[in-house]
Amino acid sequence: MDDPTHSLARLLHKSDDDPLKADRLNFCGDQFLELFRNTGDYNEIGRAIAAYEQAVSCLSYDDPRLGRFLRNIGVGYLERYTGFGVLDDLQMAIDTMKKGVGVTAEEHPDFPAYLNNLGISLLRRFERTGALDDVSEAIEIQQRAVQLTVDGYVGLPARFSNLGISILAFFQRTGNLEDLSEAIKNQQRAVQITPEGHGTLVASNAMETSEAIQNQQRAVHLTPDGHTHFPARLRICPWSLISTSL
Repeated sequence: MDDPTHSLARLLHKSDDDPLKADRLNFCGDQFLELFRNTGDYNEIGRAIAAYEQAVSCLSYDDPRLGRFLRNIGVGYLERYTGFGVLDDLQMAIDTMKKGVGVTAEEHPDFPAYLNNLGISLLRRFERTGALDDVSEAIEIQQRAVQLTVDGYVGLPARFSNLGISILAFFQRTGNLEDLSEAIKNQQRAVQITPEGHGTLVASNAMETSEAIQNQQRAVHLTPDGHTHFPARLRICPWSLISTSL
């Protein structure tokens, strides 16, 4: 495999009219992203984002690849935020993913995946800032992702699980027990549609999350209104179990 740094340098000297330039730049971005995931090197994720952005700069607005390439930029920024916690990176991830969704037809087979990525990013920002609008938007987007995902698709259990966790996060701010029941329902659905022998981690996480939610629900029911521990009953959340598969 060619060194992506050398490949990127060569590609940047090619004309944007080269029909292969955009795809090759995007592939360089994939290589740098994989290097970052293996090493955690800040410079590698920066190179991945730069390569993805160069690839997008080669495309016209009506190019069918634009949505996918914009999604890749967003994933790069989300990965960098996850690794280093700079809020501006998360904002860039959300803005770019929204652009990718905006230029992609709902009938496109990857459209639910783009929605899923955007929903995850909005939930991450809610975790960081506590802005209720973000988790509300995440739920709406993740519901659309679930609705548009064909039955039997391997990623559908994770999307149900992520939706359940977003609804749980919303419940913990509002205290509405209907939201808690809806969170449980989505986690249970994730378990139910996971084929036996497949997606073991997702199913296991969904089961643990569902159990945690149900325990929380029982605690809420058993805690009198006004009790000093009542607010704490609303804040228990297994954030570590969220599926971040993109």
